[in-house]
Amino acid sequence: MSLIKKYTIGNKTKIKILGFTVYKEKTGANYTEKTYFKIIKKYKKKYHNKFFNLKKIYLFNIKIFQKSKLDIRFLLEQYRCENLDGVRKVVTTALLHKNTFGEFKNIYQNKTVVLVGAGQSVNYIESFPCHETIYVGCNRAFLLDKIKFNYIFSIDKIGIQDYYNELLNYRGNNCIVFLGDQDAGINYQIPESYVNKLKNARRYKTSRNILRDGFTLDIDSEPLKNNVNVALQAIQFIFFTNPQKIYLVGLDCNTSKAGHFAGIERDTSFRKDEIQSINDVKAITQWQRCKSFRDTYYPETEIISVNPVGLKGIFRDVYTESYLCAHPEIKNKLGDDVEILKK
Repeated sequence: MSLIKKYTIGNKTKIKILGFTVYKEKTGANYTEKTYFKIIKKYKKKYHNKFFNLKKIYLFNIKIFQKSKLDIRFLLEQYRCENLDGVRKVVTTALLHKNTFGEFKNIYQNKTVVLVGAGQSVNYIESFPCHETIYVGCNRAFLLDKIKFNYIFSIDKIGIQDYYNELLNYRGNNCIVFLGDQDAGINYQIPESYVNKLKNARRYKTSRNILRDGFTLDIDSEPLKNNVNVALQAIQFIFFTNPQKIYLVGLDCNTSKAGHFAGIERDTSFRKDEIQSINDVKAITQWQRCKSFRDTYYPETEIISVNPVGLKGIFRDVYTESYLCAHPEIKNKLGDDVEILKK
């Protein structure tokens, strides 16, 4: 029998004398823990391996010594660099958004704006009662022939990459295309080389989780809050124009079940996104927060959901005759309380 034995397994080391453990050592990415005779324990940790070191000694599990060393110069340098980068982003975004959105402040007072998504319910839309209606589309919604869009919003290339050529040739109603930069890498980014081909394109920046929960009020100087899908960015633009009414069309929040009204459904598993059903739930939550934002900043703007699916019960709900014919269970449930969209 050996008097002294040493064992090493992974990041752990033990030394035994006559079968009794007299020394243990455990190491990690930035710390070392040593124990002697189960009486004395030393603990060392390096934070970021550069600017802060911590050393502790325990006797019978009672701390008898602690010493820390902080490199103030390194810490201040890191803080300065991070904040300078933040200041740069704030300044460049303000300069960009002044040109992108500045002219639209309050431009649609006393008018109606319709925000159109690509959900299946958009197939049941015939017309709207206002002849001065402004149309804002999301991603592939511009493929809907019955509407001539004034504006299109897109930020994730999955939404439009199959329709680049169609969008290049789309004119609509002197349509302006807003293309966002979410700084999320090759799997998400609409290429700048493509943006440059669009004569009617304008770029904008999003928050990428920099902003607290909520929506951006001053979009002419701040990034738009990046909330699950592009429709929640488009609504921030629409609020900025300060319309009297906003109709929500084709924003079904059930892509996981029904898909879109046109085009193929792309497999996004390679991006390791959350499953679409989870994104649908998150989108509904953000639309509930949108209502709170409206109530706070634009209480005179009415929001109306047309043929609502996921958004049912959040805003004022109205239905088209064709949608009720295809979904008789809605009329059976609501009876005389169902509100029909007037032509």
